[in-house]
Amino acid sequence: NVYWDASGAPVTFLGMTFEQWQDKGQDQNSIIADPLFVDPEKDDFSLRPESPALKLGFEPTDPVKIGPQLPPLPAGLARPVPAAYPPPPPPPPPQPIDDGFELQRPGDKPADVQLFEENDQAVIRVTDEQAASGKHSLKFVDIAGQKVSYAPHMVYRGGFNEGVLEGSFDLRIGPGMVFYHEWRDWPAGGQYIGGPSMRIAGDGSLTVGGAAFGKVPQDKWVHFEIVCGLGEQAKGTYQLTVTWEGQGAPLVLTDLPCAPKFKAITWFGFVADGTEPGVAYLDNVKLKPRAE
Repeated sequence: NVYWDASGAPVTFLGMTFEQWQDKGQDQNSIIADPLFVDPEKDDFSLRPESPALKLGFEPTDPVKIGPQLPPLPAGLARPVPAAYPPPPPPPPPQPIDDGFELQRPGDKPADVQLFEENDQAVIRVTDEQAASGKHSLKFVDIAGQKVSYAPHMVYRGGFNEGVLEGSFDLRIGPGMVFYHEWRDWPAGGQYIGGPSMRIAGDGSLTVGGAAFGKVPQDKWVHFEIVCGLGEQAKGTYQLTVTWEGQGAPLVLTDLPCAPKFKAITWFGFVADGTEPGVAYLDNVKLKPRAE
């Protein structure tokens, strides 16, 4: 790949420099360089002969030859000019998430998510081994020796950009498992903007916004609920409530800081982030506008 930011800003990868990104085994044969388009301001994205992309072996394609080709017309006939296309319809409104994994079979990959797995041992699968409600949940399995710590992980695409949003889920985490959940706004081609997040270490320690808040029990279902404003109701803060059976008073954390520019959610992710073996179960994942 050839990466370049036309604004002149440095190109980063999940907050890392290119060198740090490559140290994790990513983009080993890629470069950061101006691709040298002929005239991008006039939408001419053909490459100059000295383009670094050509030196990497990229083979340009004539855009005229892309797509279906019309047959030649008989001599003397001209092809009619097509009428202007109507404007595209507006995008559909974002849909709430309500996933209990009951409609899938044990062993299935989770549906309607973006799934990242480095190998076939550290995986995310539907299971009937545990369930916070119903009969199924998702089982996250982590192993040692992976190239990246954030495998496996899965992401729902949120799409919400207005109002007050409520996200919740049930998590049963085993000893040694490192797990985190985060909301992000990840603009196309840009660096993500971090929203609400929480992380559980291998000993059950809960960290939110860089601050420690005790431990959650292991091998026991724990319910998490996050409330955060978006768009005009974004305040740069969110609320987290954590409850489990036999706990007593819920743990309620208010005015937790997130990025001031976080105003939309396009990434609603769950990540097994350890470097040692571990298991966690996830159930009843929900993301929806909060009822007034």
